[in-house]
Amino acid sequence: MKQATLFLVLLSLAVLGHSQMSFNLGAATYQVTSGGYYSLSVPVTGGISPYSYLYQAYPATWIQVGNNINIPLIQTNPGGTWAIKVIVTDALNNKLQRSLVVKISNGGDPLIGDYPYDQTFTFSSTGAVTSIPTNSAIVSSSSSSSSSYSSSSSSSSSSNPGVGFTTSTAGVIPLQASGIGSNTNLPTSGQLDNLINSGDIVAIKQIVQSVITSSLTCVGKTQYLSDFLGRISTFIVIKSSQVSQLQGIYNTTQNQIQTLRAQIANYTSSITNLGIPSLQGQLNDILNNLQLAYNAYNNGNIDLTPFNLNITANIQSIANLTNQKTEVTGQLASDKRSLNDTLTLITSLQQQLAAAQNNRDLLSARILVETTNITSITQQIDYLNADNVKLNNQINLINSNKTTLQASYQSL
Repeated sequence: MKQATLFLVLLSLAVLGHSQMSFNLGAATYQVTSGGYYSLSVPVTGGISPYSYLYQAYPATWIQVGNNINIPLIQTNPGGTWAIKVIVTDALNNKLQRSLVVKISNGGDPLIGDYPYDQTFTFSSTGAVTSIPTNSAIVSSSSSSSSSYSSSSSSSSSSNPGVGFTTSTAGVIPLQASGIGSNTNLPTSGQLDNLINSGDIVAIKQIVQSVITSSLTCVGKTQYLSDFLGRISTFIVIKSSQVSQLQGIYNTTQNQIQTLRAQIANYTSSITNLGIPSLQGQLNDILNNLQLAYNAYNNGNIDLTPFNLNITANIQSIANLTNQKTEVTGQLASDKRSLNDTLTLITSLQQQLAAAQNNRDLLSARILVETTNITSITQQIDYLNADNVKLNNQINLINSNKTTLQASYQSL
């Protein structure tokens, strides 16, 4: 039953997941744009991309461009210190709300500090933050936003006043950020580690159920519980290593006990054969050492059966999950092929529809011309019919006159 329960927990962990968001000040970069701005990029770790940044409370001359904030070069000479607020939203609608302090000195190094969102700041005449310690990280200059922080970079360049970076990485403040979305009631990474270390299977199952019933999307649940599974796997590896160490202590203690028993047997035989009283004292010392060895053995002789059973169950669960992953991967490949076939069919049908619509337009134009022609011909026929009626009337009149003339001729 215990193995089955652990298997269900691990299976659930493999299906769902989540991680907290925080600013990665060490990877913050800037670049000078052609429009005369420092374009500052402060990346985020954790959460699910894509991210959406919203900068608040920044000077009117600053501009938000995408997820970057552009600082006019003119404002960095002779320099200045600014506190702005930032809200970052990930794909799961989890939010990171923080305050960033940006300091750029004339000819000095650009610094960035990370503080709570509702922090109230005061600044000294030199631009330092006086409300709390001015812990900050150096912002590295880069030609592309993907460049990372380097602690071995040289000092600032004189060609770009107010920019550059130093070799010091001291004073980077510990990040205090966390999401403020609807799922912040889930345990943090540290709380998960403490729970796993306690071995509380009931609590672990409750957390899994909480994640399953949370408002996270399936992708979010997968990431959170995958991280949980990874932490459990790491814990198992550590405990397995400790079991191996205990097994070594156990084996060493047994060897020591066997050695002491052999010494006791030798000394006992010597005492019996030689009858030397001093050997009795040595025997007592050895017996005391033997008792100490037995005590050490009993302290280290931990029942390894539960650990071995858990390891076996975990190996079986991993094998089952690997098989499921293989099946899902195969189904995914099949679905992708079906999707490609469907997209090809849609493209073909769209081409046929376009050709049919073009033919419809041609036929409509021809019908319009032919209808006009029919109307013209009908009018001509009507005109000729009317002319025929006139001619018939004239013929009839001529025939009538002819008859009259014939009658006159006969009478004459």
